Amino acid sequence: MVVSSTAEDDTFFVRVHGEIPTIDATAYRLKVSALSGTSLEYTLDDLKALFPRKVAEISLKCQGDPNANSTASWAGVCLRDLLVKAGVSEQGGYHVHFTGQDAIPVGEEKKGYASSVLLDKALSGEVLLAYEMNAAPLTQKHGPPLRVVVPDLTGKQSVKWLVNISVEKEPAAIDFGLCFPA
Repeated sequence: MVVSSTAEDDTFFVRVHGEIPTIDATAYRLKVSALSGTSLEYTLDDLKALFPRKVAEISLKCQGDPNANSTASWAGVCLRDLLVKAGVSEQGGYHVHFTGQDAIPVGEEKKGYASSVLLDKALSGEVLLAYEMNAAPLTQKHGPPLRVVVPDLTGKQSVKWLVNISVEKEPAAIDFGLCFPA
């Protein structure tokens, strides 16, 4: 899809899967785990200092509403770089799971929304872990301090309020696929 302009924060479509969390960016930690048992942890400042910044214009679309789609200029780090640092290779697993901190009722518990992409997609260099949208820090409704932005798939793979990335043999089991207007 070719789109000539980006949507501003107040016009970019928003869907949420649970309660919108408030995350203290100074206390934020992202955990990255590989099948080998390697586990790494990063602050937002670590990500900005250790990995090259990448900017890409990417469109997101809602799986449940074909009219809900928007394009933005996203800036962050490449997911591939973090996976390689954790020792992940194309033979290292099958799916990359993303877990957000938005609370979703599951029985008596609340769990973070989760989704996954195939490892090949994750290692393609296209998937961003974004901390900016249209040259500004992510606003609360867009998943700060860090969110996944996956091009060419529906928005449900672009997990917001990201706190955990893991490589697994199976797809994410908590992929609710729900789509609620914020």
